[in-house]
Amino acid sequence: MSMECPLCREPHTVFLGADGRREYYHCQTCALRFVPPKYHVGIHEEKARYALHTNDGEDKQYIGYLGRIVSNIQKIARPGGRILDFGSGEHAALTSLLKKAGYECAAYDPLYGVGGRALEKKYNCVVLCEVIEHLRKPAEELRKIWKALVPGGTAFIKTAFYPDSNFLSWWYKEDITHICFFSQETFRYVEHLLENTASCTITRHFILLRKYNQDDA
Repeated sequence: MSMECPLCREPHTVFLGADGRREYYHCQTCALRFVPPKYHVGIHEEKARYALHTNDGEDKQYIGYLGRIVSNIQKIARPGGRILDFGSGEHAALTSLLKKAGYECAAYDPLYGVGGRALEKKYNCVVLCEVIEHLRKPAEELRKIWKALVPGGTAFIKTAFYPDSNFLSWWYKEDITHICFFSQETFRYVEHLLENTASCTITRHFILLRKYNQDDA
């Protein structure tokens, strides 16, 4: 049985298999792999899963990881620029580090009631650090992010690409809050999904989507 893709909304999907907890599908249009809505956990269970992470400002290993994220953001966002930490989490640790690095940074996470009106403003950079794999409506959320970027702004996305084989044994899908899984091909589709995309840069560790600027004409 096919299942509508949550990214491109096409029905051209194939069943990949199940692991005893959930089913997984592959979209033949945009190459997204995803978990059907009937397996999505509720808000309370989702928060309980996030509570298992030591992702506040007291965990040195986590802060070291975020420090490397900040270093990469500094390569693309000018000092003093406006940044949105999309999906910041309850403690917004990355937001704090970006502020210390000299950026005007806002946190946004509707799950925790953080930054409710943050998307009404404009930003030079929107950061999604280990967030996009949690989104139930990825196309809708990406369009919101794109609208919040100024011309010439960049979306910085950190996630793990799924493997070409042995997907059902891939460690990254074991997190029950991870429901969308991406490949380089998927982000090439995203590049065309978003209006006014100037470029899509894909590295081993992150994806940069730059919004078209008049100077690019």
